[in-house]
Amino acid sequence: AREVVDFSAGLTDVNKMLAEFWADGRDTTAPPGHWYRIALDAAVNEGLSVVDTVKVMFLVGSALNDAGVASWDAKRHYNFARPITMIQCGLGGETVDSWVGPYLGVGQVAASRWQPYQAATFVTPAFPGYVSGHSTFSAAASRALQLFFNNEEYRAPKCRLIREGQGLYERRIDVGEPGFVDGLTNVPNNGPRTPGYSPATDVVLCWERWEDAGLESGVSRFHGGIHIRADHDSGVVMGYQIADLAFQQSASHWGYK
Repeated sequence: AREVVDFSAGLTDVNKMLAEFWADGRDTTAPPGHWYRIALDAAVNEGLSVVDTVKVMFLVGSALNDAGVASWDAKRHYNFARPITMIQCGLGGETVDSWVGPYLGVGQVAASRWQPYQAATFVTPAFPGYVSGHSTFSAAASRALQLFFNNEEYRAPKCRLIREGQGLYERRIDVGEPGFVDGLTNVPNNGPRTPGYSPATDVVLCWERWEDAGLESGVSRFHGGIHIRADHDSGVVMGYQIADLAFQQSASHWGYK
């Protein structure tokens, strides 16, 4: 869990936006729904027929379904703790350098009070961490899409712009708006160790390859303090294997060789 604390101590606006963009938490379609949308966007961009659109959605759905079954089986088998438990309990008597809280930047905090970079309404999931479902879902879906299009190039819209002060967790709040704190919510941060809203400047997230998007989605959970690296790394390996099998099975029904 030290790696999570150390990373949190240098949390940049880009790291924060990655954690937010791929969070897929409460009141969302969750990671599988996010990848369904990516698959549909790719189908539209490529001008796929209705039949081929059904095929790609079937493939991605099959890979996502199996990723969910496999990753949750691993979670229940290994029953491994999340960073918040490792840090608050394992390092409970220490003071650590880490993200302190919304708009407050990085500073010293008691390990027993450490929190991940997530929305107040999106707590650490109450089930085991190993392996990361996010990483397994994302690796499986991204590999499935790469195999379907027979090309590594990312075929959905390649970039996402997050405007200055328009983040989800530390958005700019001005006078007269709920939650306004003068000198804190209405000023941009000037780096990880400074208070203020995020992002301080426009942030653009881009993906050139399917693999780029899949890996970024998975590792975003490390950025947000929800998983350790091992959760992510093993989930990626599992997801790729699942996608390969899903493609073989799907292609056999389509007459592909």
